[in-house]
Amino acid sequence: MSLDQKSWPKSFKDDKKTAKLMVGEDWNTYASALGETYPALSKVRKNHGMDLMLVESEIIIHAMNHLLDKGIGCISIHDALIVPQENVEDAKEAFYASYKHKGFTQPKLSVG
Repeated sequence: MSLDQKSWPKSFKDDKKTAKLMVGEDWNTYASALGETYPALSKVRKNHGMDLMLVESEIIIHAMNHLLDKGIGCISIHDALIVPQENVEDAKEAFYASYKHKGFTQPKLSVG
């Protein structure tokens, strides 16, 4: 979605709940209000979301390889890792190392 587009995004139109909210509303008015409320949205470059997904995938792959190199099996689901209970601390360490490797601050993790 871009604030500069000409009309409502297709995903908004296709969702029945959202479509009801859009009736009689103009995209440009809505986009202008969004831009004023959240100025950072107007600075988001094209394909920024795709770039973020690439970085996230690199982080999870790095973490998985960290664990696999230690002989610890793991499964990823989106931005999470499933590991045996006895390897939870190893998984945390793998995430921290991956974020550090990419130059990011240590994330807050939850285990459940």
